[in-house]
Amino acid sequence: MSFMNVILKQFIIICICFFSSLLSAQEYPVRPIKIIVGFSPGGAADSVGRALAEGMSARLGQPIVVENRPGANGNLAADVVARSAPDGYTLYFPSVGHAVNVSLYKRLTYDPIKDFTPIGKVFTA
Repeated sequence: MSFMNVILKQFIIICICFFSSLLSAQEYPVRPIKIIVGFSPGGAADSVGRALAEGMSARLGQPIVVENRPGANGNLAADVVARSAPDGYTLYFPSVGHAVNVSLYKRLTYDPIKDFTPIGKVFTA
């Protein structure tokens, strides 16, 4: 076997490995997405969450439902999201309380760092 044949075979194997992962990728989203907001409807967090959902829905082509779970400075909503399947169809719209709750509450049912994965920044102050 010539040197060029070996290089060509290695190149083909690399291409097959690379492109097979692209071919196996599933489309997202294929069903509605839910955004959980930890505060009552009509507040600042809810308004921003709904505006975000509207823009995301138009861009992704899937309905996005905003679900309010007020109580305990956002802990109730965070607990629902932490217990949901990590499939990308349940999102959490937190506030600063999400970071502060570790200091305020002795026992949380979730770990604010390990149980959540940030996917974007909406705004900064």
